[in-house]
Amino acid sequence: MRLVFILITILLVLSAMFIYFGCGSSEDNEDSKIDETPKISLPEATTESVWKYIIQDNPYTAWDTFPKSRIPEFAIWKDDYIKPTTKVSFLAGYVEKVYINNIGLSALGKEPRNLPYGTIIVIDYHPTQGDNVSSPSWIAGRYKVKGSTARDNDWVTFGYNPDGTLFDIGYGPTFGTKTYCYHCHEASQNDYTWLDSPKYDASYSNVPALEDSKPRP
Repeated sequence: MRLVFILITILLVLSAMFIYFGCGSSEDNEDSKIDETPKISLPEATTESVWKYIIQDNPYTAWDTFPKSRIPEFAIWKDDYIKPTTKVSFLAGYVEKVYINNIGLSALGKEPRNLPYGTIIVIDYHPTQGDNVSSPSWIAGRYKVKGSTARDNDWVTFGYNPDGTLFDIGYGPTFGTKTYCYHCHEASQNDYTWLDSPKYDASYSNVPALEDSKPRP
């Protein structure tokens, strides 16, 4: 009888150990679950794909804005809005809100400046009347795509109307690797990024005049 009691006791102990170590607690099971959240792939460098990505797949308005600590104080208008350069005539009357995805954000501050592939910077251009800010009337930005254009450090630029059609300011294409944007941005000597460039001074003396910012062959 004593032997039976011992055997039953051993079986109970083994069962308890199996339940605890074999199956684990419910918390352990929750922690060990595979993250099945779908990963969002970066878009192809096409007009439609980039627009769909920044509006639907990974809405840019949910991204971080460009850190204030990296923007010259004189360029900050209020809140997260920035005053654009006065040398570019078609920006008169606008303020900007600049968004950057996590790939680019994590690389800010690293020297020498060379933002990684996959970086996307999106700029909302808001018309203003006094201190009042309207909804953005156009959306521009840059997307760094490996192999797109070695001459311009692989940046693809884009400019859209709010409905997703390409923005037209009369200075050539607003999507691709041969837009009017490059001549101005390369002068930043900061991987085509003006905001935290030491060249972005209070008088904007290093920003080329608009008539010089024409598409290059």
